[in-house]
Amino acid sequence: MLAKTELFRIPLWGRSLRAAEFIEVDRSNHLKAVQSIEQASRLVRDGVSIYLAPEGTRSRDGRIGKLKKGGFHLALETGAPIVPVAIRGTIDILPRGGRVMRSGQRVRVQIGPPIEVAGRDLAGLMAQVMDFLVKNVENGAGIPA
Repeated sequence: MLAKTELFRIPLWGRSLRAAEFIEVDRSNHLKAVQSIEQASRLVRDGVSIYLAPEGTRSRDGRIGKLKKGGFHLALETGAPIVPVAIRGTIDILPRGGRVMRSGQRVRVQIGPPIEVAGRDLAGLMAQVMDFLVKNVENGAGIPA
């Protein structure tokens, strides 16, 4: 998985991420971020599946935010299909910036069919994934789509 640098700074959590061989992405440094994508690219070419959150940071209201391009460039560069995964309900368990988890909440995970990337363009792939996420996260969650 790719994870933002800020998560690696959390005591114990950061050590766990490193032990699990997560790839650190420093979003404040473009060169380092590109190097992280290159590292992920090598892993994908070696047959490793990579998970990343294309939104980057969760929204405060549950709506899907602007998607980051890095993961889409990774898929196009390696030819690896994109398997979209929508997770709805986590905002009800732990809102962004929250410190107390709420029990008894439901989470729905929807896995979409693989999206082949051959012959596709960046904008089209991003739009297709965005449509999937909005449909499966926002619709039906009390959030207007």
